[in-house]
Amino acid sequence: MSAVSKLLPRGWGRARKGARVAEAFRVTRRAYHEDLCVLERQLQDAPERMRGACRDLHGQAVSDHALAAALVHGATDHHDPEHREALERAGHLLDEARWALAAARAEAAGRRRPEDHAPCFFNAQHGPASTTVRWAPPGGACHEVSTCAADATRISQGTEPDLRLVHTGEGWVPWYQLPRTTADGCAPPVVEQLDTEPPAAPSSLEEPSGRS
Repeated sequence: MSAVSKLLPRGWGRARKGARVAEAFRVTRRAYHEDLCVLERQLQDAPERMRGACRDLHGQAVSDHALAAALVHGATDHHDPEHREALERAGHLLDEARWALAAARAEAAGRRRPEDHAPCFFNAQHGPASTTVRWAPPGGACHEVSTCAADATRISQGTEPDLRLVHTGEGWVPWYQLPRTTADGCAPPVVEQLDTEPPAAPSSLEEPSGRS
């Protein structure tokens, strides 16, 4: 045991972990509440004359939204693994609901459905990703990330993607820097899980604009 460890109160490490789990749970739950509100408005703006597959896909989006809402509203205790698992599942349902809505709109317009169910890396509210780009956070290595067409265009034109910011106890933070709620507690931020192989000419983010 190090000299520093001897000076720390018993349970200090567990207390720090508990605080991280609590903060991740609080921030995630708040973000999902906002996602539910945004998605509800998008669902109300339904394609006209929905028939067949379009109607079925829109119905799937509505159902997934309702299930996600029930899970988020019922997940209130960060100490309870079942509540944390419910919040984690709600995130997956929100992704599926966004995909189904995008697919319904594509059917209505005679376009191909989105192939990727994963959300846009920069802001899940943009809907499912449609392409990949090379991108680097400020001061970080470049990564390949999945993104929506609009953000891919912004990056290709040398401007910044519409990055989602989430309010925490330390102010506004890019969502990818936040720990993620899991049944076991919390997982490391997404940005720590990305490939760190540097490209020839990385782009960067300086002042992301989207807020939650």
